Amino acid sequence: MSSVRRYLVALLLSVVATSSYVYGRDLFQKYQAQKEIEKGVKSLQQQRDALLAERDALQKRVDVLDDDPVEIEATIRRTKHLVRVNERVYRVELPEERTLSAPEHGVDNTTGSRDTSSKPR
Repeated sequence: MSSVRRYLVALLLSVVATSSYVYGRDLFQKYQAQKEIEKGVKSLQQQRDALLAERDALQKRVDVLDDDPVEIEATIRRTKHLVRVNERVYRVELPEERTLSAPEHGVDNTTGSRDTSSKPR
């Protein structure tokens, strides 16, 4: 039985030594601090991922702005506060105007009135 007793004493001494070492080095507080740091790192990684997604979305928007003059105008108006709430900017392309050198038969086609400048006096 003395070997069992020696084993129990050795086990008890190792438990006491381990617990005093853990208490003396404040390992439990260090463990909790490490867990808090890991939570902070995980939070920062999530923020980084969100910022990367936002950066990608903004880069796509910049690429669209480079190609579309209507979008450029809409963005400028929005940033300069020249747009009302729920206002949309539309592109209106006017047909090319015809240039007339002289009215035919003395009638101006654009107004429908008689042109007096081509009549002899």
